[in-house]
Amino acid sequence: MALAVWRGYALINPNSRQRHEDDAACINTLRSEFTLNNHAQEVTVTIQQEIIDIVFEELKKLGQCSSRSQFSHEWLGRNESYYRSIQSKGLKPSAEAKLNLVAKLRSLGMNFSRSEYPSLVKIGNTYLKLYGECLDAMLNSAQSDAVKLDCGEGELIQ
Repeated sequence: MALAVWRGYALINPNSRQRHEDDAACINTLRSEFTLNNHAQEVTVTIQQEIIDIVFEELKKLGQCSSRSQFSHEWLGRNESYYRSIQSKGLKPSAEAKLNLVAKLRSLGMNFSRSEYPSLVKIGNTYLKLYGECLDAMLNSAQSDAVKLDCGEGELIQ
C-alpha cells in the first residue's frame, strides 16, 4: 500500500527530480518483468479487466456504489449501460473511462484521507489503494503496448 500511496503522491508533485528518477527505476523494473510473448500480453489484458471489477466490488462493499449503472455513470463517466456492456462483450474499458476512474479515486481519496472523521479516513485510504492498483494496471498496459510497438507487433493508429 505504501507504494500505491507514494505513487499517488508522486503525481501530486511531478517536479521532484528524485521522484522522477524513482518512477524511471520503477518503469525499468516493469520492463524487466514482462516478456515479449503473447501470453504475457494476454495476462496484462486480464489484469486490466479484473482491476475494474475489483474496484466495482470494493465500492459496493463500502456502500459507495450500488449498481453497475451507477458505477458506469458516476465513476467511469460513461453512460449507464457502459460497464454491463464491456463485461458482457469481454472488452477492455476505454482509456477515458480508466482515467475518469483513477481521477475520481485519487481526488476523493486525498480529500477523505485528510478528514477529521476516522470512517472517512478509512474510506479515503481504500480509495488511494484502489487508485494505486488501477494506476499500476494502466502503466503495465502502456508498457506492454510500447513493447509491442518496439517489436513491430502493434498497429500505429493515426
